[in-house]
Amino acid sequence: ANHDNMWANYKRVPPNNYRLRFQALDQYGHLIAESQPMIIYISSPFWRQWWFVAMALCISAVVLYFFFKKIQERFADEKMLNNFATALYGKNNIADISWQVAQHCVLYLNFTHCDIYQLSDSKKELVQVATAGFQGEDSFAKILHPLQVSLGEGVVGNAAKCGAPVRENGCLKEELPAE
Repeated sequence: ANHDNMWANYKRVPPNNYRLRFQALDQYGHLIAESQPMIIYISSPFWRQWWFVAMALCISAVVLYFFFKKIQERFADEKMLNNFATALYGKNNIADISWQVAQHCVLYLNFTHCDIYQLSDSKKELVQVATAGFQGEDSFAKILHPLQVSLGEGVVGNAAKCGAPVRENGCLKEELPAE
């Protein structure tokens, strides 16, 4: 042992409580002095602490939850799109397609009501071709008196005129072009 060293270096000491005592020896190896024991506590690294493991598990659980939720939403969206697409199979005219889209908007997109309009031959007004909503058992029946809306009139007419989304009750306001 080198007698000039006044320090000690211990590597890879496992976490625990330890007692450290110093002894002084003379040149012949006889004990001449001994220190009081010093209590030393070596703690685990933070990544082995219970609180860190618990926090890592909680964060992992939250990440997995949102990951799987996103996957479920994506599959639900794909299923809805598939239902839309397969429902249109065999529909050969605008009226049949419009009715199917209106029904699916109410059933799958949770709309309370859906009207579909088509631009008239004169291109000055919109004519209602389909409507759907939860108004009773005949909510998907034929329209007896279709609504006609002039371009620029009301929410529907303004949306058609400017080609931008417009929602009632101020939920989404798009600037309408100045006349």
